[in-house]
Amino acid sequence: MRKANNMEIQWYEPDDNRRRPTATLKSTGALCFGAQMREELSMGKIRVGFIADENVIAVQANSAQGSALSQDGEVNLSLMAKKFRRLGVRLPATFLFFYEAIGDIWKGYLVLPPRKVHAASRMHSDEGASIIAAYKWLIDKIVYTAAKTTPIEERRGVATAALWEAICSYSQAYGDLTEYLHDEIKRALLEQNKIYVKENPYTHISLNTSHGLEVCELLLPRYKNEMLAVENRLYLDEFREKYLNRNECRILKRLLDGYTAEEIQREFKMTQDELFECCKDVGKRWSAYNSDDVA
Repeated sequence: MRKANNMEIQWYEPDDNRRRPTATLKSTGALCFGAQMREELSMGKIRVGFIADENVIAVQANSAQGSALSQDGEVNLSLMAKKFRRLGVRLPATFLFFYEAIGDIWKGYLVLPPRKVHAASRMHSDEGASIIAAYKWLIDKIVYTAAKTTPIEERRGVATAALWEAICSYSQAYGDLTEYLHDEIKRALLEQNKIYVKENPYTHISLNTSHGLEVCELLLPRYKNEMLAVENRLYLDEFREKYLNRNECRILKRLLDGYTAEEIQREFKMTQDELFECCKDVGKRWSAYNSDDVA
């Protein structure tokens, strides 16, 4: 007699790609919610706002405040439309919404309209300019914290192209939109950064070398190169403040000023091994600082 099979199966319904929680902001100022969002917001009143940090539409279902959503799912928001125009967003524009339990709100991010044909080749169109303008905050956030060896303008160009490609390829199967965009932009920047690390190791050399004297000799040109740019001076100041103690800051300053290993050893009463360990520790923290993920 065969034993009963107690295997548990979790069944899934096929995704309906035609149903997405979207809304369209028209040039007239009318925000028109799609069918799925109308269902989500059908109970009680709603409030609609704008989150400046991310250039997104915020929608909150609220039975005590706001206004009732009309049957056709339209809300007139001429001031919001003016706000997006000032940002450089061309209307009409499509927004994809994601629910956030913290705050109990739906956040709407600018995306391409559904079934857009050959969108990947239209980065320099008005539509492309709208997307880039809306996500400038995300590009800025990543280019100033990742792949610092690559020149800043090149970083920005790579990040902008990666953003557009990610927007064109995004589907709900990838999960949260901003997390997906962030990961794709950062991946592209790190790939580009490898070229600079490979071609000019002195601009981004690891301080974890095997010989103490090498560390001291290579540390100087590396920082000299980085300090030529204002942004990198700011990075270095932040690194010193957050990662180094007073003594390490003084030793690093001597290295930047061109002191030899022997001179530093005499001033700080250190052995060659102690100086090597100090430089190696600074190197580890510098690597950690340069590889910090964007929050």
